Amino acid sequence: MALAPAVGGTALGPLTAVQYELVGTHAPSGTTAQAFTWVMTGTVAGSSLGTQLGGLVIEVSGVGGGRHLMARPGE
Repeated sequence: MALAPAVGGTALGPLTAVQYELVGTHAPSGTTAQAFTWVMTGTVAGSSLGTQLGGLVIEVSGVGGGRHLMARPGE
């Protein structure tokens, strides 16, 4: 079980690097700091909401419901 987060986390480094590169490249001049702030706000909010939703689903329907929720976006 301890290996699962490590394997899942291997995508975070490249994803963050690409995300920062895209923001830095496409943000209009003088708005880079605000663009990075919005990107980080969205990232943290999405992570927080996803964690909360996953916890609620598992609380109500058990681990099977959590697995189903996790598999849904990949369909």
